[in-house]
Amino acid sequence: MFRALAALMIFAASLAAQQTAATLTGTATDSSGAAMPEVVVKATNRNTNLVRETKSDASGSYTIPFLPAGEYTIVATKQGFRTQKLDNLTLQVGQTARVDLQLPVGDVAESVSVEAYGAVLQTENSTVGTVIDAQKIVDLPLNGRNFVQLAQLIPGVQAGTPGSITVRRGRGSIGQQDSPFGSTAMSANGARDTANRYFLDGIEFMDYDAMTYSFSPSVDSLAEFKVETSTYSAEAGGAPGGQVSMVTKRGSNAFHGTLWEFNRNDKLTTVYNAIAQRELAPPRLNRNQYGANIGGPVRIPKLYNGKDKTFFFFNWESGRLAQGAVPGFRIVPPTAMRNGDFSALVNARTNERITLRDPLGVGITNNVIPRQALSRQSLAFLEFVAQPNTQNGVFNFLSPTFSAVSKQDNYTGRVDHQFSPKDSISGRYVFNDTFEAGVPFWGRDERNNLGRAQNVSTSYTHMFSPTLINDFRGGWSRFFEAEIFGTTNDPNFDVVGRMGLPLVSRLPKEFGPPSIGINGPDGGFSVFDLQRQIGPRDRSNSIYQFTDSLSWQRGKHFVKMGADIARRNVTFLQARDPRGRFTFDGTYTGSALADFMLGYVRTAVINPVQTSTNLWNTWQAYYINDDWKVTPRLTLNIGMRYDYFQPYKQSDDKFVNIELNGFVVGDLVNPQTSRYGRALIAADRNNFGPRFGFAYRPGLVSDMVVRGGYGIYYTPQISNAIFAMAEGAQATAGANVIGNIVGAPNLLFNNPFVGAQTAGALNFAVSNDQNMRDSYIQQWNFNIQKKLPGNVLVDAGYVGSKGTRLIVTFEDLNRPIQVVDPRTPGLPSLNARRPNQAYLRPVRSDKSIGNSIYHALQMKVERRSNKGITVLTAYTWSKSISGPNDIGGQVGGGSFIGAPQNIYDLRSERAVSGFDVTQRFVQTAIYDMPFFKNTKGVTRLLLDGWQFSTIMTAQSGFPTPVTVAVDTTGVGANTRPNWVSGQSGNLPASERTWRRWFNTGAFAEPVFGAFGTSPRTAAFRLPGLINVDFSFNKTFRIKEGMGLEFRTETFNLFNHFNPDPGTVDRNIRSATFGAVGGGVQGITTRVIQLGAKLTF
Repeated sequence: MFRALAALMIFAASLAAQQTAATLTGTATDSSGAAMPEVVVKATNRNTNLVRETKSDASGSYTIPFLPAGEYTIVATKQGFRTQKLDNLTLQVGQTARVDLQLPVGDVAESVSVEAYGAVLQTENSTVGTVIDAQKIVDLPLNGRNFVQLAQLIPGVQAGTPGSITVRRGRGSIGQQDSPFGSTAMSANGARDTANRYFLDGIEFMDYDAMTYSFSPSVDSLAEFKVETSTYSAEAGGAPGGQVSMVTKRGSNAFHGTLWEFNRNDKLTTVYNAIAQRELAPPRLNRNQYGANIGGPVRIPKLYNGKDKTFFFFNWESGRLAQGAVPGFRIVPPTAMRNGDFSALVNARTNERITLRDPLGVGITNNVIPRQALSRQSLAFLEFVAQPNTQNGVFNFLSPTFSAVSKQDNYTGRVDHQFSPKDSISGRYVFNDTFEAGVPFWGRDERNNLGRAQNVSTSYTHMFSPTLINDFRGGWSRFFEAEIFGTTNDPNFDVVGRMGLPLVSRLPKEFGPPSIGINGPDGGFSVFDLQRQIGPRDRSNSIYQFTDSLSWQRGKHFVKMGADIARRNVTFLQARDPRGRFTFDGTYTGSALADFMLGYVRTAVINPVQTSTNLWNTWQAYYINDDWKVTPRLTLNIGMRYDYFQPYKQSDDKFVNIELNGFVVGDLVNPQTSRYGRALIAADRNNFGPRFGFAYRPGLVSDMVVRGGYGIYYTPQISNAIFAMAEGAQATAGANVIGNIVGAPNLLFNNPFVGAQTAGALNFAVSNDQNMRDSYIQQWNFNIQKKLPGNVLVDAGYVGSKGTRLIVTFEDLNRPIQVVDPRTPGLPSLNARRPNQAYLRPVRSDKSIGNSIYHALQMKVERRSNKGITVLTAYTWSKSISGPNDIGGQVGGGSFIGAPQNIYDLRSERAVSGFDVTQRFVQTAIYDMPFFKNTKGVTRLLLDGWQFSTIMTAQSGFPTPVTVAVDTTGVGANTRPNWVSGQSGNLPASERTWRRWFNTGAFAEPVFGAFGTSPRTAAFRLPGLINVDFSFNKTFRIKEGMGLEFRTETFNLFNHFNPDPGTVDRNIRSATFGAVGGGVQGITTRVIQLGAKLTF
């Protein structure tokens, strides 16, 4: 009998990413191992008494799909055999649990009971992923209580690319942002961080402008969620990165609830300048997160008792965040130079004296510019630029201390009802308001926005027969954002009006400064600018989504087929450049700041037209997947998915595109003249994605599984490139001009657009390749999973992927073809040398010609709660290579990805991906002290209920290029520095200092008439990350089922200095080239958060 009990094995595997339920499967045999048909298998949810049952077929196989995640009791019966009972089986979201049942001969009234154990093997497919269970969600110290941080705990997943659009739009709880480190976003297994999909109860909740989540759900409303990162089944698609599926909590037959509050403030914060080696006063901080939830059966006294039938769950969470920033150092224009006195002018790198040139003969003498020659526009602008107020190294300005208040309110309501064991429905609604308040640097430069999100999910599950079950889901999600700046509607900050700039917007909502860049041989200078130069804007996106999945158990085959139909809508209302953008680089006088003071403009852009974009499309996906149990030890997963991503259309047909002939821009088309109709771009109808996987248990090692898989996954391009076609059709005022490369200036600040056609022309039409194809990624993996003593599972394996037809953005495909020395006498102007003379300007373009390759060795060690210890260890050693760029869709892809410089030699642009992280290690642990659970009185009060948990992270730094703001080739684009032969950009760890993080001697200014030789990325590696978050908690048991928990969470426990990668100076012309924080400031912060939870 006990040998028969030992034959009972529970295994687990994952199904589709957007699956919100679990599947129970297995084989029934007698004591001899012969298959047993007609065995009744019944699964009962221990919390709701939901009962589902089926019978094994002639081969002994059985399957019960679409079981809500939770704890179950499994009972197997057949006349003439003893009843088999399994208690406390936990089913997780998207899991397939294999329970092989062996029934001894005997009276059916006799039963054999066993207890389920936590560690389960994945025997049913090759999907790479991890379930984050409820305990980790609520017990780990999450810095910001943001769900996406949990996804970063598993192998192959890392934070988003610093500075990318997904990171900038990452909507962490209470407006949390983390552009330097990307913790509010994620990327997975060599895919871009725009290649993820996020589901809440099976319905997408995404911001399609950035392809990231649209709001941060309350973690206390989540039951669990799953992250799948490689070779997921045919049921999942639309994004080749991570598929994140979250399930909200549901009610049960008992009333349960929680009240909580978390607070962190500046009194419990330590701020340290690791470079200057001194403590600083912490900036303002007061962050409160509070809420409550309750769930149980629906009961209406004397009218309705929903026990075993109808359940509800409601969660409310609000947050208020008052935060400031540590004052920062900058270099602002010195007072003397603001008045025209450049007698102290030197080269920022060499400290050699610079003698100003006088190209227009205004009377510069001894490096002093006559007062009357100074630009009126520059002087007016400088009235809004802070004066120098300190001197620390090369820095002459320390910012004031500002603060701002953000807030979030989140509500979740859910109802589940079971009509009968054959029919059940559910409905859930989420409302979220997040006001994200920017903290000013200069004062009045902040960006604030209100993001409102709503998400509705409904489902209906019907069992036609025990072997044929259907699950239908429908839902709606909408996200709206309204944005304002600190200068909005304030006439005192109508900076461009005060300057008298031509063509700028006069709408009060768009008051503010122009964006001005001053960077040249004399270094870079910081001036008053907004935190975001575009807009302000109003935008929204929404989805209506319907999915249907039919499962059929037929012998050794478990077949799933279905469809996913979704209609998406994206709207924008904004002006692209209402205040203008202007650069000054020292081309004319030898000093960037002198060029600015004289008003000698190098480049200028103005686009003040308010444009209205309203895009829509329909996605269609159809799939079939067969999990074939070839033998009791071998399962094959065979599937096919078809995706059709209909090209976006503009609702009013105000749409234009410049078509391409290879790399040459061609004719302008609109919906009436394009061969592809209203979309302007050809539809890609060839997206067939096969899936194959296997899972094999060797006969001699029953507690080991060998798994492998391969699949093709398609993804559409991000909507921004298409949005630009609608914007380009409406932006009929403004211009984009580039000044002379050498000689006298031809663009002056008082009217830089003179000579350009600024009205009635489509000066901002873009070029999206009319034959653009949808990107696809091939994924493959080989993995071995082994169960070890102590309820420990170890996964070790190889994961690879190859991206093809990735979207790549080129800043200008209408640039001159021939590389020249721009100083050549008599050289025709840049515009005169453009290939297509119909567009005397840069033409931004997207083409589907990118590619990538990713290889990784990954390891995961997991121990679910056993003797009070829960552990998850993740290690990834990987390399990602891509080219000719790492982002498309005409959006910012990150701070360190580099841009192609030579569009006619794209092979030279292939490099280590800008988001490559060579090594990443994450250790999480939760320990519930078990020693005093059976004590009483004061001993139990003081010593029982203690819990400790931690998240430890260590990873390599990102690769980065070195920059120089100079055009050495005459094509109108900045080149990169040269790489000095025999030198490496990276320094040995023993030689690194905060003033010289990398080998600055490995780089030299490029020569004229040629592109620079340093790589697009990986000129050197930025600083990595080491962080430990820790919490210790004490729970007081008030009575049975009720407890009061006090939490103390410390973020960055050891106050380890992790430099902001953006503070590493990569500009070869800068005075602090190679330094971290200019060599004077490196801020590290330790924060303690206190919390309390009452559970009942």
